[in-house]
Formats: sequence, structure tokens, C-alpha cells
Amino acid sequence: MRKIFTLKRTLYCSLVVLLLGSFLSSCVKDTYDLNKASFGWNPSIAVPLVYSSMSIQDIITPNNKSGNILIGTDSFCTLVYSGNLFSLNASDVISIPDQKYHASVVLTAAQLNAIGALGTFTQSANQTLNFSSGSLQIDSLLFKTGNFNITLTNTFKYSGQLMLTIPGAKKNGVVFSQTIPITKCTGAPAQTIMQIDMSDYAMNLDSGSQSNKVNVNFSITLNAPGGPNVTSDSLALDLNFTSIKFRKLFGYFGQLGGLSPNTDTINFAINSKTIGGTFTLANPKVTITILNSLGLPINIGLPKFDGFTPPSTTVSFLKGGYTIPPILSPSIAQLGQYASTSFSLDNTNSNLAGALNSHPQEIIYKFSSLTNPLGRAGENFVLDTSKFIANIQVECPLYGTAKDFTLQDTMAFSSLSSLPTKNIESVLFRTYFSNGLPIDLGIQVYFTDSLYHKLDSLIVPYQVIMPSAKVDVASGKVTSATEKTTDIAINKTRLANLTKTKNLIIKATASTTNAGGTSVKIYSIPICIGTSFKLF
Repeated sequence: MRKIFTLKRTLYCSLVVLLLGSFLSSCVKDTYDLNKASFGWNPSIAVPLVYSSMSIQDIITPNNKSGNILIGTDSFCTLVYSGNLFSLNASDVISIPDQKYHASVVLTAAQLNAIGALGTFTQSANQTLNFSSGSLQIDSLLFKTGNFNITLTNTFKYSGQLMLTIPGAKKNGVVFSQTIPITKCTGAPAQTIMQIDMSDYAMNLDSGSQSNKVNVNFSITLNAPGGPNVTSDSLALDLNFTSIKFRKLFGYFGQLGGLSPNTDTINFAINSKTIGGTFTLANPKVTITILNSLGLPINIGLPKFDGFTPPSTTVSFLKGGYTIPPILSPSIAQLGQYASTSFSLDNTNSNLAGALNSHPQEIIYKFSSLTNPLGRAGENFVLDTSKFIANIQVECPLYGTAKDFTLQDTMAFSSLSSLPTKNIESVLFRTYFSNGLPIDLGIQVYFTDSLYHKLDSLIVPYQVIMPSAKVDVASGKVTSATEKTTDIAINKTRLANLTKTKNLIIKATASTTNAGGTSVKIYSIPICIGTSFKLF
């Protein structure tokens, strides 16, 4: 009796994508929609599944957001990995502490008597306050935020007012001036508290011969009636600047370190799945670019720059001493702009090729830094938006060799559990490759249980399913593509066993032409893939 059924997507999404999709994320050009295909049960049914075309981008960087393939005008390919080493704000290393000042006014007996006789008394004073800022020598600053807190504590039996002026502080061209009432003491000391927002005030802290100095003018007036007063009475002034953040800062900021992390690590995702084999790259290059909008001289060193492969393999990219050129800084006329400094490691000044050929999965680096290495030689300046940024770019021209370069990955998989195996005697997969790349590629997929015990493998016996294209040995260029058709048969016994599959181990092994003995150049030439399956 002939059975009529509709073959579900299970088989399509499982076995074919299992073989081709895990490592070779191809661009499907033509597929057969199995959900719409209803056909009779015949002794054999052949169905076209996939016709695809892949480029080198699909093989090397299908899901890598940092890695990218750049294609030159001659179609030659360069693998580029870009990332950020660190990014530092000016406020991360330059900060202004809270400022606290205290002063008091006392009067003699004669001055107290004069208030009673005249009805008023005024005393003016000018005081230069030291703007404490650690190693910073501040000539001027523009407040982004900040509070000026004024507290008056009065034990005189007179009321009055304090007029406070800071000639060097201006907002929109208007000098800072504030009048604060003085409350008469009638028992316990009387307090007046005021908080003033200093946002957008520009303050000059340059006295002409010294930095960090702010001039403050006081005018205190006490008015009768009141009393009696004694000479121990006083008016105490507490002046505090708090929560200071700058929008602009000028002066000399000293010899600071800490412009870069002492030691840090970045993932080098290109080799994250590598488990074996060797490769060589003829002309790799690492370029580090420093973008600096801090207006001060900076020297940096690179004492450590290593490739690391777990659990314990470390290979230095550096060869002997390596001196980084002085870091460029913007001039005062370039306030807010970035100055760019780039330096490179290549085969002429480093061990770059050897380090990359060790398949590092991480880059461990350490920078040293020092601002104003020659001392105060000019005006330093920063904005609140100023940054110190280091970016890295690793360029690997795809010119070299590979031998048994093996990558492996695992994935959960249980899609075969519902396959109606009792109606299927065997499954034959036929793959067709037209390969324009000079790479022999073998792929194996292991079906495992939940503990990764192997139940079966897809390709028995193992073989290179995608042979290398033909290569001109002298130039390393491909002369012609190669074609190969591979049949993969899975009988009923094996198919039933695969329904127990919970995980897959996918392994791909690549070698360049002549088992890695010939240096080759990779160009952007597509690989064509055709796949069908047949049920028996």
C-alpha cells in the first residue's frame, strides 16, 4: 500500500544545515520548500535542497563583529581585526577636591562702643585664599558644576549684612557678588546659610606670580540697636566650594601616570575556535592609533604586548626594546580637537608573525604613561569632553600557508528525535563543490549524547570534501577552480541511532595547497555548493 505524506522541515533544517551551516554560513540562492512538497512514497525520491555561493567572508568571519575581510582593487583579501584598547576621560585622572576656608571677625571694646554711638559699623577686607588642588597648578577654570556654600555664625547682638565679591569669578561677564544677611544673636549663636550654584562661572586663579590663588573681598556691616556686646563676640565665616567639576581647565597638571590601564586583555576572536594545526602569515601588521584631545605633552611606553593561548602559552609580539613616538597633543588654537599618533608593529620591528602563528586567543598589553615629561614647559588645558583613546587594528593579508589548521565547536541538537525513521530505509546526501580558493577543507560532524559521548559521525570514512583550487606555485595565485561531488549515505540503523543525539561536535580542518607546503594568496573568489538528498 502506497503511503502519502508531507515531509516536514525537520530533515531539511537538521542534516543539511548541520553539514553546511555550522561552519560555512553561506548565502542561499535557491532552495526547495519542503513544507509545500507533498509526494507519494516511492522506492527513491531525490529532492534538490540548496544551491549556494560562498565567499571568503562567509568562511572566516560569518559571525565576528570585530573581524572583517577587506578586498582590494585586485580582489586580494586582508583579514582585519579592529578594537579599542582603552578610552580615558580627562576627569578620570584630573579632579578638583572640595575647598574649605574659615575666617572670623572680632571687634575691640572701642569698636563696640562706636556702634552704640554711631548706630552702624562697617569693616572691609581683602583676602587671598589658597585653592588647594594637589599637584595641579590651576590658572583658570570654567565650572561645569559646583556649589559655593556660605555659613555665617554670629554671636554679636547686632544684625547686619555681609557683601562678598570674587573679582576673578565672572558669569556672562558679570563679577560674582553676593549680599548675605546677618541675623542678630538673641541667645544661641545665630546662623545664616546660603548655597550658590557656580555652574558656568569662569574663575581666574592666577595671581600673576602664583597659581591656585583666589581673591575674595569682604564688607561687613553691623547695625544698632542691640547689645550689650563683649569682646569675645565674633562673626565666623565658613566658605566651602563643593562638588566641583570643570568644563575647561588651564594651568599645569604635573607629571601624572594612569592615562592607560596597567595591564589589560582583549579577546582575539579570530582564533577562538582553533584546536590544532599550524599557519603562517607572510606580512601581518598591528597598528595602534592614539587619539588625544588633552592639551598636555604625554609620553607612553609599551612594556608588554603578548599573544596568549589558554591555558599557559604566551608569545611576545615585541622584539627587544620598542620605543613609541611622542604622543601628539592639540595646541590651544585646536582646543577640543583630537591629535592623532599612529605606530605599527610588523615583521621589521617585532615578532608579530611568530606571535600570530601561535594562534593567540587573547592579547595582553600593558602601557606606561607620563604627562609633562619635561616639567612645566607651557600651558596645559583640558575640557570636560577631552579624551585619551587607543585603538588597535590587526591586518593579516591572506598570504601564507596552513597545515591541518583545525577549528572545533559544539552545539546543542535534538531535531532528529521526531524523525519518522520507520518509513525511511536510508538517506543519501550528495554535495557538489566548485572551489576557487587554494584551501583543502575537510568537515566532520560528530553526533553525541548529552555527555558528549560520540554516537556516530556524518562522513564515514573521513575525507577532504572540498579540494583546493589549482595554484601557480611561483605567484601563489589560483589558476583554476576544482570540482568534487561527495555522497554521504546514512542507513536505517544509523538514522535510528541519531535520534538520540543531544549535541554536535563540529570540526573543520583546512590546509593550503600541497598539504600546506605552498604559500598561497587568497582572493575573493566564490565557492559554489549544491546539495540534494534522496530517500530510499
